[in-house]
Amino acid sequence: MILLVLLAVFSSAHSDAAPRAGKPEPATNKNASKLFDSPQTFYLLYRSEKSDTKLGGESKCFQMKYYEARRGRKEFLTQLLFRDNSTGRMDVHSIVIVLEKSNKSLEYYDRLEARNHIATRYETYDLLFTDYQTCFTLRRISDDLHQVWMIDRRDTKDISSLCESAYQGPVNEDGCAVPRPEYKIFDPEICQ
Repeated sequence: MILLVLLAVFSSAHSDAAPRAGKPEPATNKNASKLFDSPQTFYLLYRSEKSDTKLGGESKCFQMKYYEARRGRKEFLTQLLFRDNSTGRMDVHSIVIVLEKSNKSLEYYDRLEARNHIATRYETYDLLFTDYQTCFTLRRISDDLHQVWMIDRRDTKDISSLCESAYQGPVNEDGCAVPRPEYKIFDPEICQ
């Protein structure tokens, strides 16, 4: 079963290549710039830690709204909103998402750096997978925290299972999968 999931992820990541300047460009499910083609809202569905002190604590509603691009520099002005569980209000923070490459030889950006508005604090995330329509999976480099985000508001049953596969990661050297814990963040009753 695990082999089938890995084959599905591999084949979807290497199919439907789009030509660019006469040369076929390898298709990827890790191109972060495609997530920011137009302003939209992302909702954190679940993560690998119950409380994230760097990002909203134990909030049951966490949103990221991209609203403006500085495309020449691959920078995207973004609002982070999370519900303060003690007051019920949404806290709003402005950040800049800067796209980077994990390897300079890549033709696409697979890393997101979230900076405060004066670029004095930041966190770096690897984009593990996205289907560009329903979800994407991130891994925070500093502490290996994994997250699955929903693209726009939808029924969570419509989320691609490949985001879950990327979240769980590959099998270990013994061929076993060790399930990563999932702490649900998105509560549709609270997160309007």
